[in-house]
Formats: sequence, C-alpha cells, structure tokens
Amino acid sequence: MPARDIDLLLLPTAAPWLKLSEAVDYLRAIAPPLAVPIHQAYLATPEKYYGLLRELAPAGTDIQIAAHAEPLKL
Repeated sequence: MPARDIDLLLLPTAAPWLKLSEAVDYLRAIAPPLAVPIHQAYLATPEKYYGLLRELAPAGTDIQIAAHAEPLKL
C-alpha cells in the first residue's frame, strides 16, 4: 500500500507478466479517484478489458481511457 493517497493511477492493464485479475486487485487496493489503463496496445479487444475494469473498479473510481497517441486532459 502507498504511504499516501493516490489521486491518479496509471494502471498496467495487459502484459505477458500480468493477469487481468491482478490488475483489478491492484486497482481495488489503491482505490484512486481516477485510473487510466496503460500497456494495453497489443490487446486485440482492449474495450473488453476497459469494460471489465469499469465493472470491477471500487466505488468512487473513474476509469478514463486515453486514445492512442493522443494527449489526455486530466
């Protein structure tokens, strides 16, 4: 657990070393107001992952998606 509250979590979403369930566990443990999925570029259907993250995120956590190669205004 972090020593202080986290306002924005850049959430690793997919990687050869990562299961989606582990990403969800991490998201729930940190429970930030805002999370942005990262490391999802190689997924064939990232929208499926985004939907699961939104469904399984803790109450009060907003999942915001950054468009590929576009700035994200926070």
